[in-house]
Amino acid sequence: MDGLRERRLRRALVGTALLAAAWLLVGVGPARGQLREVRMSYMPIMGTEPVYAAQERGFFAENGLRVDLKRMFSGGVQFEALMARSLDVVGITALTTPFYLAQEQGIYAKLVHPMNWVGEHRGRRYGPQSFLAVRADSPIQRVGELRGKVIAIHGYGTVNHVALLEQLKREGIDPVREARIIEVSLLRHEAVVKSGEVAAAAMIEPFATVARKRGSIRTIAPNIEAVLPNMLVAASWVLPEYARRNPDVVRGLQRALAKAAEWIHAPANQDERFRILAKWTNLDLGLVREIGDAIEYYKPYSDGFTDWGALQEQIDLMVQQGQLKRRLEATQFDPKR
Repeated sequence: MDGLRERRLRRALVGTALLAAAWLLVGVGPARGQLREVRMSYMPIMGTEPVYAAQERGFFAENGLRVDLKRMFSGGVQFEALMARSLDVVGITALTTPFYLAQEQGIYAKLVHPMNWVGEHRGRRYGPQSFLAVRADSPIQRVGELRGKVIAIHGYGTVNHVALLEQLKREGIDPVREARIIEVSLLRHEAVVKSGEVAAAAMIEPFATVARKRGSIRTIAPNIEAVLPNMLVAASWVLPEYARRNPDVVRGLQRALAKAAEWIHAPANQDERFRILAKWTNLDLGLVREIGDAIEYYKPYSDGFTDWGALQEQIDLMVQQGQLKRRLEATQFDPKR
């Protein structure tokens, strides 16, 4: 997620009154059989796959919803739109943005449904989906050799950044005094590693695989997964007031996305699954087939999310690394609260 946008959001939240968070979604409910209109953002990345499947396969409509999908980039941009009432649902963002929102303003966005996970699931290991990458001919072989080096991340305060801080500390490297961490758009990671502008970059998929195939980089370690081997990467969110006034919509979204998560992993659906994924991400179908069922997985929660320990683990790591000033209670993000 874009770090500049994340910082802009955090500054805006600190300096403004929360009028946007207090808006009331009032109105007469739809007539019997009429679909509810829902404005939902999405980022054109692989992790948004349940949203694509739910839209293409009609799972939203089956649950009484007409979802207008709006393409956006970064968690900060999506939450700005949510607070401005131009969105009803943030389709996908990493957990850091709602954590910062809760810390700075006390607004606990509600987790509608998880998106992508990495780690063990049904006897398989999915991931890594993020790596520390160096130039193909670099002498650097391990994380401990990054002392004194420049390292690129795509955003300060992201989970990639938090994991990198922990990785360096585990190798006895002070990330403030003995390394220089800079922000670089993830679209430029391959270029800055190849040119030598940085010694390493915390790259994510599919960019890492594409760069590796071109012979530009090699990976020396997982990034996030080295610290959080079983992790919820991202989720969909609504504001508390929306969840309170539209519980039927939230339940419909949960059921639709849960059905999509099940559909994605059914063996008979793989050809159509990858065609849908390639269409919405604009990625090469061959690349999607290669890594689409290897780097992440999806779990259904038709009655609402329950694995709050996965969120708490990230919160506690962010507190430990100084990215959050205080401990948040993960269950406060439950739409039922």
